[in-house]
Amino acid sequence: QNNFNNQDEETIDLKLLFNYLIGNIWWFALSIFLALVIAFLANRYTTKIYNISTTVLISDDTKGSPFGKNVGGSLDMLSGFGMYPSLENFENQSIILKSYSQVRRTIDQLNFEVSYYSQGRIARNEIYTAAPFEVIFSDDHPQLLGAKFMLSIDQDGMMKIDLNADEGQLYHYGNDEVLGKVSGLDYSAKVKPGERIQTEHFDFYLKIRENFNPEVTNNYYFYFNNPHQLTLSYQNRLVLEPMSKGASMLQISIEDQNASKAIDFLNKLTSEYLLRNLEKKNEIANNTIQFIDSQLDTISKSLNIAETDLQTFRSKNKMMDLSFQSQQVFQQLQDLENQKMEVEMQNQYYKYLLTYIEENQDVESILAPSAMGVNDPLLNSLILEINQLSVEKSSLTNIKKGADFGPLQKLDAQIRNAKDNISENASNLVKSSNISLNELNKRINRLMASINDLPETERQLFGIQRKFVLNDNLYTFLLERRAEAQIAKASNTADNEIIDPAMVTGNGAPIKPKKMINFAIALILGFVVPALVIFLKEFFNMKVDSPEVVKRMTNKPIIGYIPNSGVGDLTISDAPDSPWAEAFRIVRTKLQFTIKEKQHPVVLVTSSVPGEGKSFIAINLASVNAIAGKKTVLVGFDLRRPQIAQRFKIDKNMGVTNYLIGDATIDQIIQKTGNPFLDVIPSGIIPPNPAELISDEKTLVFLEELRKRYDYIVLDTAPLSPVSDSHHLCRLADAILFVVRDKYTHKQIMQSTLDELKSNNQENLSIIINDIQLNRKRYGGKYGYSYGYRYGYKYGYGYGYGYYQGTVNDKKSWFTSKKGK
Repeated sequence: QNNFNNQDEETIDLKLLFNYLIGNIWWFALSIFLALVIAFLANRYTTKIYNISTTVLISDDTKGSPFGKNVGGSLDMLSGFGMYPSLENFENQSIILKSYSQVRRTIDQLNFEVSYYSQGRIARNEIYTAAPFEVIFSDDHPQLLGAKFMLSIDQDGMMKIDLNADEGQLYHYGNDEVLGKVSGLDYSAKVKPGERIQTEHFDFYLKIRENFNPEVTNNYYFYFNNPHQLTLSYQNRLVLEPMSKGASMLQISIEDQNASKAIDFLNKLTSEYLLRNLEKKNEIANNTIQFIDSQLDTISKSLNIAETDLQTFRSKNKMMDLSFQSQQVFQQLQDLENQKMEVEMQNQYYKYLLTYIEENQDVESILAPSAMGVNDPLLNSLILEINQLSVEKSSLTNIKKGADFGPLQKLDAQIRNAKDNISENASNLVKSSNISLNELNKRINRLMASINDLPETERQLFGIQRKFVLNDNLYTFLLERRAEAQIAKASNTADNEIIDPAMVTGNGAPIKPKKMINFAIALILGFVVPALVIFLKEFFNMKVDSPEVVKRMTNKPIIGYIPNSGVGDLTISDAPDSPWAEAFRIVRTKLQFTIKEKQHPVVLVTSSVPGEGKSFIAINLASVNAIAGKKTVLVGFDLRRPQIAQRFKIDKNMGVTNYLIGDATIDQIIQKTGNPFLDVIPSGIIPPNPAELISDEKTLVFLEELRKRYDYIVLDTAPLSPVSDSHHLCRLADAILFVVRDKYTHKQIMQSTLDELKSNNQENLSIIINDIQLNRKRYGGKYGYSYGYRYGYKYGYGYGYGYYQGTVNDKKSWFTSKKGK
């Protein structure tokens, strides 16, 4: 049967763990209390953050004109950021709303150049329009950025302003330009409201608002903001999310410490977004009207001339109309001329498009093809694509024009590619329209040849009337297109709609700090942190500090728990009725189960390393047996570091070694004590070869002689781990008491010693745990008495223990007197 357990097979004893945690309950209570205090302070002084949101409906469907199907059909080309929103898809509008240009446009419309704060003892809060003063600054003078202007307002309204900063940045709001850095800023002044404060670094005056209350402490500070940095800050904090999957309802939200300021920003952002949308639509309408007006100017002159010529000819020749045959020819010719007119208008648009693409970098306002009756699907698609790319570019462009910005470079490449495609397509359409014009001209020429058979006067009227009708039809066509564009412009409204204005979410409560969550985290951390500390302490603890640790290492019985007493150099012989002596009586009783029926047993007391109290146990075990009336002898077999003679104050030069080397008989080395039932045999002189001396056959003879004389023989031996002296004696003993000292014995050394005993087939082993603290929960609670000892012991064999005589500097001797304390 394996009576020794491997240390690697240790398992967690939940009951032990629970008891240990309960034993440290005050640490948990203190930790939780401190955690809750920290959570309270965090909730009290952390800057509150609010979530503000607004909702916008993004129109994603192509809409017709409100003026009828025919008009709407003719304006289908005004889509995207033209007249109607086929390009206004959800993703693009989300990009535009969060774009730098849109946010910067919003910032420029708000009074965010100066930030106002109230200064408390711990926290600071942005007060925005609640500030009892306002900074009025000059756009034409540099202003100092990144420096706090500290301000205190007296009850009479006088203002004390202080500035002390290592460095700052000069910015010119009028030119939107950073002028450079300045350092060593130091300024102080006391001014009246409205009094100008001017240096080379700033220029402003302070105005008292109506909400100024002289009865309260008025300590504030303010600083100027860089519009570019402010724009980036708001842009990065903007969150855009669809209200639901597949919906075109967009929720725009932002987190800010000042809810009023964030509400103003979101409301202005959405209103400027709708205004921008309307401006883009009107811009396309204006371009369409401008192009048609330029065509009308030329056609109008030609029409006036043709009308005058027709009136003059009719008046002069008294001829009002053509003959029936001529009218038939004229009608055919008019149809061909109308077709030619449409092709020519398309041809002019293609040429306009080629010129516009070549000469303009900004191509987001190209006149839509269908405005001039062009219904080529490919060209329409290309125009819509380049408009969309141009809008995206304008959304991403920041104030650093020409910056090496990856997304802009990608869009520029796409726009150049779209331009090339449009130019190529337009060139092909010009060629195609020229071919159509040539074909129409041939048909017109053939028809004109038949007119030569008419009378001369009728031929002249035919030509003049043809020219007039042609110009009149073209003029009418352009007027219709112009009217359609003007109607569309007059009826333009933003395609998108603000559904909900900006408001604070969550019933106006801040989202940060999250008070209940912070308290919950504090509770968890208040428990986890000490538990983790305890766990790590236990995990890395290599000392034996509980009976459970011993039980996991060996199945050998624990027959005694010797408390830390504090009685100094006394033995139980000096206090036989004390509770402390009862612990040794229990050991004596349990030891009977080990030695059983053996007569005159030899009990060996040892340990793994020095300092564990084996001599203390041996002395008191011998004493408790003597008190019980058993003839007992205590033998000092620790030949390297004798302790027995010193403890009993007897002759140390006559003992075991003298007998083993033949210098003395047993009777000569036995020394009496104050107890007639207790004799002591000290170690004697220290030999140079203790191990060899003990392993001599004479040792067996010695013990057998003692068995004849005494009821109990108690051997105080050397530790097992550093030296081999005691291993021979273990084979001769009837019972081995292995001493483990609480919070002192090393687990690995103890395990190694137990493994060695196992390999030597030492089955008669029992454990005594020495120097325990009975007030520790793992030992079962307080017993109502307190004893202790200190035992200094050093050996010179292995494990870093030095072998020398004398006391240990950092350990008091076991017999250090504590009397009078």
